[in-house]
Amino acid sequence: MSPPNAPSQAFAREVEDLVAECLSDPSAVINAARKGSFRDLCILGECAEKLPAEFARDAFSILCTKLKVPPRPAQSSNESNAANRVPEFIREEFKETWFSIFGISKIVTTFFKVPSEKAYYMPLVTKFWENLLESTEYVMFVMLDAIVSSPDPNAAPARGNLTGFKSAAFSHIAGLYLTVYLSSETLSRDQRSAKILIKIWANTAPSDPNVLMFTRGLRKLHVMPSRQLLEWLMQECDNSVDRVAQLVKERLIISLKRANINYEEVEGNVMAIIMLCCDEQRSFRAAFLKIKGIIGAATDGFIALGKDSKAFNAEKMHTIETCAMFYFDMFRSQAGIPWIIEGVRRGYFEVLARFSSAYTSNENAKVIVDSTKMLLSRVLPSHLVLFSVIGAVGSGLDSSGHLLKALSKSACIVKDEWEIFSSIALERIIQKHIYEKINWASKSESLRVMCSTCCKADAWNTFKKCAGCQAAFYCSKECQIEDWKKRNHKGECKDMAGYTDSVYVRQRDEKFLLGLAQQEISRHLPGLRKIAERDFPGVPRRKLGYILDYRTVPITFGHFRLDDDVMGEGENQSLTRLELRKKALESNGRGSFVSLRVHQGSGSMEKNITVNVKEESPSAIEVEFKRAVGQDARGNLLETRSDAVDVVLHDLGIKDPVSWLSSTQTPVKHLCERIDAVMVNHTTQIAAAVASTHARR
Repeated sequence: MSPPNAPSQAFAREVEDLVAECLSDPSAVINAARKGSFRDLCILGECAEKLPAEFARDAFSILCTKLKVPPRPAQSSNESNAANRVPEFIREEFKETWFSIFGISKIVTTFFKVPSEKAYYMPLVTKFWENLLESTEYVMFVMLDAIVSSPDPNAAPARGNLTGFKSAAFSHIAGLYLTVYLSSETLSRDQRSAKILIKIWANTAPSDPNVLMFTRGLRKLHVMPSRQLLEWLMQECDNSVDRVAQLVKERLIISLKRANINYEEVEGNVMAIIMLCCDEQRSFRAAFLKIKGIIGAATDGFIALGKDSKAFNAEKMHTIETCAMFYFDMFRSQAGIPWIIEGVRRGYFEVLARFSSAYTSNENAKVIVDSTKMLLSRVLPSHLVLFSVIGAVGSGLDSSGHLLKALSKSACIVKDEWEIFSSIALERIIQKHIYEKINWASKSESLRVMCSTCCKADAWNTFKKCAGCQAAFYCSKECQIEDWKKRNHKGECKDMAGYTDSVYVRQRDEKFLLGLAQQEISRHLPGLRKIAERDFPGVPRRKLGYILDYRTVPITFGHFRLDDDVMGEGENQSLTRLELRKKALESNGRGSFVSLRVHQGSGSMEKNITVNVKEESPSAIEVEFKRAVGQDARGNLLETRSDAVDVVLHDLGIKDPVSWLSSTQTPVKHLCERIDAVMVNHTTQIAAAVASTHARR
């Protein structure tokens, strides 16, 4: 039989003739192979899956006995001898081992589909399992080594045919171990087979015609610890996390750009990202996040998938489910904020709209619907307290404005959750735009650094920067220690290091959050007075601090006694909290202490500040817009008073957030232009309602 690097057409004709010979008289070929005929053994390997069942059993036994790892030839220091040495991949010993694995793989993947045949072969596979693993590792090593060490990478036909031969070989090996992995609970626990699937996946080009089999194999490894998967992938990528991340990105993008999208391939690649981007794999997630365009590329692919005219069959639904879980897992991870910013800016809302037909009460859509509802009603709204997230949401809504009506149709099962998100998003966009106009007239103010722990302003440019992420600033060593140990900066440091412009983004977000907190307290002051009287009767309000929990939807408000701060005491007490609490008590009501709780990816963060809250009520303004209202710890909605957002809503006559956001091609841009006009006509009224959006440091 010709070696694998023979000219492809001649080799193909030779194989066809040999297969026809075997099928015409299988017993003769089997007997010859049993007696040691190398030629007939190779023929069995080529046509094993086409044999009748009774002959396939005999062939399987013979092939298993031929599994061996030939000794590697000694390396010669003599260049002439080394040059003349026969390449390992065309040695007869190698080919005998390879064709044995080839035939075994074909028989297993073909006959395991029949229960009675599977029952017959499984004990034999178990018996020869060790030999099978060792032989497979040997064959893969030789083939990869032959390709890498080829003197001329572009040589034809040898190079091209060897690469194609490797593709077919790896495809059959992947099929073998994937079938065994799914068929035997005992053998599936052998990590060596999983490692073989990882090696195959990592060493196959995304454009390989057999890539689906390799991706299918990786997809089935989702039950394994992601730490182990990443370790093996790194071994195949020169221990470079960046190379692993780039490899995963390339595979996903190529699978999404195919003319005929294979749903299973897309699903497998997305699941690989989800597995490797879990909170345990911080290094990979940070490297993945640094790859420019990955989220946008994935989102573009999901949009293309949503445009696909094929009916929503089970296979397509599974793929859409995985895409939904991609956003669900990424947005809720410890690195959730940068993922949210990039995701919504690059087209997450269009993906939602394109997939709207999949949001049904059908049991197959349960995961898609549940994850989407959670993102729209809880995850995204709770992050709409950050300037960067609100800005990204505005950009995303503008780029998808013409499609958003699909989410408000009565048939859309996530309609209510979309309305919740739209209402909060519209309010925050208005607050953000007003805040920019009033507070950031000069760029120097927007770029002024604050301490990441106590919010003190860096008036003399003396604050120290975190050496890890280069994004957090501290006025003292004590604040740095507190942020690292007690406020979870240890958990976010690596993720922020991979986020471009993180210094400016973090500072801007924190300043906006402080101003937003002051406005929320001012707006809910009537209700806060009542719960203070209910929960702390007889205690002067100047001795009460505020709790403002943005992690819940709606926002949860509460009070605690500044002179009996149970939450702030103990061995984990915050030095900043103690200092600000004392400052608030000594201010005699001029400064109010606020404990802010916000999401920080999958975790949370507490920030303590002092603010000035004006007691006098602004003019009452009636609006038809159903605004989000905060609640107390018991779930009771609080009484509110008018603020700057009410001025805008009233003047623009906005009644329904969903209708407004789907009314024009660029609804947010149109809204901001209208707000500018309102501010020109009502500057004094809005300024009075805002009062002062600078929290006291």
